[in-house]
Amino acid sequence: MPGLPARTAHRVLALGLAAGLLVLGLPQSIDTAMRLYAEAELAAAASPEASSAPPAERAIALLDAADRWFDDPAARIEAGIAAFRRAAPPGRDMDPGGMRQAIGALRSGLSRRPADRWGWMYLAHAELAIGDTASALQALRTAILVAPYDPDLSVWRTELGLDLWPLLDADDRRLVADQIQIAWTAKPREVLALAKTSVATAIIRLALASSPPALEKFEASLGPQR
Repeated sequence: MPGLPARTAHRVLALGLAAGLLVLGLPQSIDTAMRLYAEAELAAAASPEASSAPPAERAIALLDAADRWFDDPAARIEAGIAAFRRAAPPGRDMDPGGMRQAIGALRSGLSRRPADRWGWMYLAHAELAIGDTASALQALRTAILVAPYDPDLSVWRTELGLDLWPLLDADDRRLVADQIQIAWTAKPREVLALAKTSVATAIIRLALASSPPALEKFEASLGPQR
């Protein structure tokens, strides 16, 4: 909105939408209004003007309340994702307590909304961040089985699969290999960026071996030094 700081504009817009929904007087509308305002708080927290954590904390509290009051597991998952991002900001050390808060919210939401593929991926990443590799593997496996073909998540799944590769059994490795193939088709540059070590490169080669044209393109893209 012209003339307003970004964080204020986000809130004004959210409040206007929330007021319109509240006029309806329906619990679902109140739930939606709380989530809208939480999204505005998260946008404020992500803006260049943000200097502290309170906007994110308020958003997480609103999303938690939306779930408690209206049994909204999607809001709980959103709270978990917000807590994850707050606990692991780019360029800063992870907050283990905040990451466990994220895991608790994600597990609670996913127990009632098990088809949320983004929620499972954030849970897998959060579990791995605190060193619980067995739980991370289970979450990754579930994330893939819930939505096996998802180009938007395939690179992230590939990255986690490479990190967890020594723990994977034959079935899990086939699942991850499928994700590597999907990722290579959808986002080859991002897959190349994951080929940082000889082990990762060998795994990607193995996954692409069933498609000679794809493997040939991968080898050519690597260059002679690798």
